[in-house]
Amino acid sequence: MSETVSKPHWQEDTELAGHRIAMLEQHSAGLRPGWYILTGFFWHDTCAVISGPYSTNNDAWRARTTLESYGIGSFYLDEVVAAPVGG
Repeated sequence: MSETVSKPHWQEDTELAGHRIAMLEQHSAGLRPGWYILTGFFWHDTCAVISGPYSTNNDAWRARTTLESYGIGSFYLDEVVAAPVGG
């Protein structure tokens, strides 16, 4: 009879954080700073940019509301920020 051994919670959390960071980097690579309308958040496994960048969250929110009013789906808003100088 084999015994099931689970990973410690901290190890699962660390692996999940690493995966999310990789997805953030992959999905936001090459994008200019600003707000984007997406099919998922940048940290999701699948994410496509629908529109952007927008200067403000409010501008992106209004554009998303207009898109959703056509009944073509629900979208997400997420932001790309400039990397800090020296980092």
